[in-house]
Amino acid sequence: MKRIFKTFLRTYTFRRQLGIAVTFGVLCMALFSSLMSSWQGNERVRRNLIEQGQRITENLARQSALALLFASPENANEAVKATLAFQGVEHVEIRDASGHVLLARGSANPAKMFGEFTPQTKYAAGEDAVAVLLAENEYAWKFAAPVMSHPGESSPFQMQETARELLGHVSVVVSKSALDQMTRDIFLVNIMSSFSFALLFLVVIRFLTNRMNRPLDHLSASMARAEAGASSVRAMQGGPKDIADMAHAFNSMMSVLEQREAELRYFNETLEQRVVEETAKSREKDHMLIQQSRLAAIGEMIGNIAHQWRQPINALTLLLANIKDAYEHNELDKVYLDKSVQDGQAIIQRMSTTIDDFRNFFRPNKEKVFFSVNETVADVLRIMEAAFKNSNITISVQGNESVTAYGFHNEYAQVLINLLANSKEAIQEQKIADGRISIGVFQREGMSVVDVEDNAGGIPPGVLSKIFDPYYTTKEKGTGIGLYMSKVIIENNMGGTIDACNIEGGVRFTIVTPSS
Repeated sequence: MKRIFKTFLRTYTFRRQLGIAVTFGVLCMALFSSLMSSWQGNERVRRNLIEQGQRITENLARQSALALLFASPENANEAVKATLAFQGVEHVEIRDASGHVLLARGSANPAKMFGEFTPQTKYAAGEDAVAVLLAENEYAWKFAAPVMSHPGESSPFQMQETARELLGHVSVVVSKSALDQMTRDIFLVNIMSSFSFALLFLVVIRFLTNRMNRPLDHLSASMARAEAGASSVRAMQGGPKDIADMAHAFNSMMSVLEQREAELRYFNETLEQRVVEETAKSREKDHMLIQQSRLAAIGEMIGNIAHQWRQPINALTLLLANIKDAYEHNELDKVYLDKSVQDGQAIIQRMSTTIDDFRNFFRPNKEKVFFSVNETVADVLRIMEAAFKNSNITISVQGNESVTAYGFHNEYAQVLINLLANSKEAIQEQKIADGRISIGVFQREGMSVVDVEDNAGGIPPGVLSKIFDPYYTTKEKGTGIGLYMSKVIIENNMGGTIDACNIEGGVRFTIVTPSS
C-alpha cells in the first residue's frame, strides 16, 4: 500500500493528485453523511412505528374487554377489523386469562414467527393496559397488552364496584415492510441530495483549482525552461497570494542567478590572470616564510655555536696563559712551543669542524636521498649538546634499530632542531629543574618514526590544534613559522606526517616519513 501511494505521488501531477484527493474525499463524505442521515431517519421511523403499534394494541385491548368478559368473539369483530385495517398489521389475536385463543385473524402465523405466546410472564393482575414490544425479528414486531376489567363491567346489576382483574391479552403483529420501504426512500433521498451537493461542490472546487493551478503551471513551465538553460525567464505573477509570492521569489532568484552568472563569466575571463597573480603572491609568501624560518634557525644555530665554542675558547685562553707563564719563567723552549702550537691547532680544528657541521645543515638538498635517521639524530644532538648541558636538560635516545628514511636530509635535520629547540624553551619557561627530552627512533610498517617527548607540562588544548598554523605563536618573541615550516617540509616535501599530542607531564611530537 505504501509503495502504491509513493508511485501515485511520483506519477501524477499536482493538479491530478489534488483533483483525485478532493473527489475521493467529497464522495466519501457524501456517502458517509447519507448513511448517517439514513440511520438517524430509520431510527426515528422505527420509534414512531413502534409507538404506533403500541397505541393500536392498547386500543384493541380496551375494545376487547367486553368480548373477554362474556367470552363472546362477536363483540370484538369490529375492533379486530378496524385494527387489521391499519397499514402493516398482519395478525391480531385475543386470548383469555388462561391463554386460550378467543379470536385470531390475519395472514401471518405468529407461533411460527415468534414462538408460543406466554404473556403470563409479562403481566400480572392489577397492571394497567400498557402495550409492550413482546418480540421482534427482521420481518415484524409483536406487541401485546393486557385486557383489564373496568369498574362496573362485571355485571350491570351489581351495586358495588368490583376490583380490576385480568381478563386476557391481545397481541398484534405489525410488519416491518413499511419501515424497510421508508428506510430505502430516506436513503435514496439522502444519497441523491448528498451527491448533488457533492457534484456542485466539485464543480466549484474544480473552478478554484484551475484558477490556482494556472499560475502554478506557468511557474512550473518557467522553471523547466530555466533548468534547460534558457535565460531571462520570468514567471507570471498572478493568482492567489501564495502562488504570487512563489512567482515573485522565483523571479528574484532568476535575477540574482543571472547576476551571478554574469559575475562568473567575468571571473572566468580573468581567471588565468588572477591565478598567475595569486601564484606569484603565494610563491613570494612561501619564499618569505622559508627565509624567516632559515633566519630563525640560523639564530638558534648561532646560539648553539656560542655554547659549542665556549669550551674551546676557554682552552685556547688557558693555552695562551700557559705560554706566557712559561716565557716569564724561562721555560718556553722549542719543544714546549711546538706542543702548545699543536694543541692550539687541534682546538681550532675542532672549532672549524663545528662550523662545517652547522654549514652543512643549511646547505639545501636538490634531490631526495636515502639517509640514516639514527645518524641524523646523532648529528643534531652533537650540535645542540652544549646548549642542553648549559640548560641542565638530559637527553635520552631509545631504539637501536637501523632506521632509514627517504627525502631531504638537511631539511629533516632542521625539523628535528626546531622540535628540540621548542622543547628546550618550554622547559626553560616552565622552570623545570630536571628537564628531560626523550627521542625514540623506530621502523613501523615501512615507515620511519621519530618521537620527541619532553616534560614541560604539555600544551593547552585550545592551543594544541593551532601550533602548526603559520604565524601562530604563544611566545613573546616568537615568529610562529618554525612548526609551520616543519609541517611543510615533512608533509609537502617528504610525503609524511607530523603531529603533536599531550602525554603525562608533557607533549609528544611524532614524525612519520617514508622509508622508500
